[in-house]
Amino acid sequence: MKILIVEDNADLRLNINTALSRAGYVVDAADTYTTAEWLILQQEYDLLILDWMLPEGSGLELCQLYRQMGKRSPVIMLTARDRSADKVMGLDSGADDYVVKPVDIPELLARVRAMGRRSLSWQGECLRLGDLHLHLDRLVIAFGDHQTTLCLTPINGVAGTWRSGLHYRWGVFWWCLPLFSMGWGYGIGS
Repeated sequence: MKILIVEDNADLRLNINTALSRAGYVVDAADTYTTAEWLILQQEYDLLILDWMLPEGSGLELCQLYRQMGKRSPVIMLTARDRSADKVMGLDSGADDYVVKPVDIPELLARVRAMGRRSLSWQGECLRLGDLHLHLDRLVIAFGDHQTTLCLTPINGVAGTWRSGLHYRWGVFWWCLPLFSMGWGYGIGS
């Protein structure tokens, strides 16, 4: 699961980034509205964590822009704004969840896992695309009734790419297709 954290407080951004990375997520981080806007225009994310008050703009505006772009990935607003009216405004702007600072990291991780369960392609350590299943924990690719174990050498170099790319960047999937032909021949799925 690939996550974008947008938080201007460097210590908090680092703490969240570290916790998410240790939990196995691929994380990008931004400290300003402009940087975050550039990232969401260039990349696809499975989840955004947005601080409301940012230099050069607001997380609220960024969330609205993200939704106007047609993006459907979940958004968690992360903010010191704790009034009920602020929460309503954040959720009505397109956020799926709202977390008030100070942040309890285990709770935030639980909320991230909850958002991840909504993803059609990411299911824990298994990426799914129709009948194709990539089990990252066991290094097994299964397609229909066929399965094969991947060797450690090639996957070590691309595991991060697969985790961050296969389920939403089909170009990466096609790049990995030679691995399938090694296991099953060119008639895979036929």
